[in-house]
Amino acid sequence: MPGNAPWAQKRGGVSPAKTCLLLSLPLAVLVILGLQAQGGVMDAVSVLVTPTFADPQELLLYFAWWPRLVVALLAGAGLGLAGVLMQQVLRNPLASPTTLGVASGANLALMVATVLTPGLLVIGREWIALAGGALAVGLV
Repeated sequence: MPGNAPWAQKRGGVSPAKTCLLLSLPLAVLVILGLQAQGGVMDAVSVLVTPTFADPQELLLYFAWWPRLVVALLAGAGLGLAGVLMQQVLRNPLASPTTLGVASGANLALMVATVLTPGLLVIGREWIALAGGALAVGLV
């Protein structure tokens, strides 16, 4: 019977969500250790919720530590989302900005703009890189 074949049986494997959670545990430990060095987790959370700015350590937590953590998490989520969208749009699980040449196209555009037309850098490096990456995707 084909339903009883060993390869057709459900395995009790670990889901991708559980794998991501397991891999993020060391990050959580590092965050807690970093907060312990700043005065403790509860102090850091209280500074985030109700800042008094009486202590320089509170200023560091409120204006440096928490914004950096949030931006790092948002940037990582954005890059992950961009990779997933690229894979879904192209219907290729191996598609990534490096395998498709998007990163190389962005780097080439920045290099050409820097060497040949430095005046273009006034509009912003990110726009030049975006144009180079878009050109590379168009060529692919």
